[in-house]
Amino acid sequence: MKIIILPGTGKSNKEWIDNAEKFFLTSDTTSKRYIQYYSHWDNDGVLDLNIELEKLSKEVTAEDECIVFAKSAGSILTINAVTSGLLKPSKCIFVGLPIALGDEDSLDTIKRLESFNVPTIVIQKTNDSVASYDTVRKVVEKYPNIKLIEIPGDNHKYDDFELINSLIAEDMK
Repeated sequence: MKIIILPGTGKSNKEWIDNAEKFFLTSDTTSKRYIQYYSHWDNDGVLDLNIELEKLSKEVTAEDECIVFAKSAGSILTINAVTSGLLKPSKCIFVGLPIALGDEDSLDTIKRLESFNVPTIVIQKTNDSVASYDTVRKVVEKYPNIKLIEIPGDNHKYDDFELINSLIAEDMK
């Protein structure tokens, strides 16, 4: 089994992904990991989904048994990879799903969710500064494969890996 860890878009997420990897290394020593660092971090550009999808497809195939743990833009990358047939994870865990109703990129993601059939846990803060729990709930409540879990908070950091891990473990029972 491979664990794929995909960060959010901002360069500050490099620290987040490094911390996520350290946490999962101590809590699961048997799984292989793939951590994706985004190309635009090197030149202070913007996330290019096509570049990142190509990079992901070179590391993971649709035949690989995998689970995806993704934050923010990493979840958008995952949804695109799955609905394009590049990736077939057995489970996804998304933290901070960046769905802003009315936003052009979010509308594409919402449309892609219609064909996204992977069992998925979405952990969303009550007042996440990118998308609140209620905003995300309105989008995902019609998809039976997506379980939404609310946690308190008003930022988009998702760095309490102990809490996230306990929520994931509880759901896997």
